[in-house]
Amino acid sequence: MHILYLGYVCHQEIFDELSKKDTDMSVASHKFETCFVQQLTHILTKSDSLKIVSFLPSTDIKSVEATTYYQTYLEKEITYITSERNNLKKVTRAVLTAKGEIKKWMKRTENQDRIVISYATNPILLAAFFSLSNRPRIVTICSEVPSLRIMTNGGNIINRIKKKVFSLFNEKMDGYVFMSRHMNELCNPKNKPWIVVEGMIDVRNRGLKEECKKIKGMVFYAGGLFIEYGIDVLLKSACLLENEGINFVLCGDGNAKELVEYYAKKCSNIKYLGNKKNDEILKLEKEAELLINPRKPDNLISRYSFPSKTFEYFSSGTPCITTKLDGIPEEYYSYCYTCDVSKPEKLAKDILEFFEIPVNTRERKAKEAFEFLLNKKSAKAQTEKIVSFLRNLI
Repeated sequence: MHILYLGYVCHQEIFDELSKKDTDMSVASHKFETCFVQQLTHILTKSDSLKIVSFLPSTDIKSVEATTYYQTYLEKEITYITSERNNLKKVTRAVLTAKGEIKKWMKRTENQDRIVISYATNPILLAAFFSLSNRPRIVTICSEVPSLRIMTNGGNIINRIKKKVFSLFNEKMDGYVFMSRHMNELCNPKNKPWIVVEGMIDVRNRGLKEECKKIKGMVFYAGGLFIEYGIDVLLKSACLLENEGINFVLCGDGNAKELVEYYAKKCSNIKYLGNKKNDEILKLEKEAELLINPRKPDNLISRYSFPSKTFEYFSSGTPCITTKLDGIPEEYYSYCYTCDVSKPEKLAKDILEFFEIPVNTRERKAKEAFEFLLNKKSAKAQTEKIVSFLRNLI
């Protein structure tokens, strides 16, 4: 089987540089793609092949020297296609360049078992792919419902157009890898083949293998700072616990960043650290006594997505607490605590009750969460599930 992978995967240095320029760059997506491609290189047999074409949303990248740039990463050569998203001339050139790369791959794999994987809806690479005739089958790893996507770049009209384009491309797929079974309701109107893979993380270098001194009373949140994610309720509940010896540390970016900064000045037990690198986030996760996901259950996104931080938190070896979300399968709740974010007072009560649980009981649940990922949801197992799906489609 010959695979063409169309995505955004890139070297960590490039991702760090892009993150400073483009707020649409997703840490969760970068981690998923990196892990998936890494596993693919190990799982595919000698008769299989993997070609990677990756889009970078900037032409001003120090470590990338041209519009088309080749780099060996994760034991595979990646072809980078670069363009500014809002520059029509550069976008057109990028589409044509991508089209040429895809045509070369199609010619090389003609009359052989082959398939294309697209991570999310990559408009420039997909525009190039769908402009070709005699195309092979294509599967998308659907990380989010296009019509519900939270966008931080562009005005309302531009973003509505983008969502429409993303949805049109999504409907052209021959198969889907969803993060939540409910995504099938909105993304697969023609009932094409689909599977669910909630997330992916390599637990080998995380969690229980390293000892880390806990900071007493520390509650940690890392991720998108969005009202939709319950950040406002978390901040208000933190203020209610200002005199309880419980301190809240937050990392990330989003539309609630200014609100976080305001509460960090207002309440002495709230600390905002901005964006941090992966290794720094992991250290903070291990130092904390509790990791929290306050995402609001009544938000539509919660039904049609799976929070990537569930895998992050479970793999850290630190207990976590989350709201009950439609997008999280029931089996996960055996390995974490749950909370109510309908009111700040209720969330504050749940956090207080967590700290009343004996430490050894909390640590046992965290260990069970880690082992659950390791034994049932490992990156290897999740990738094998996707590869099996691809082979059946061919």
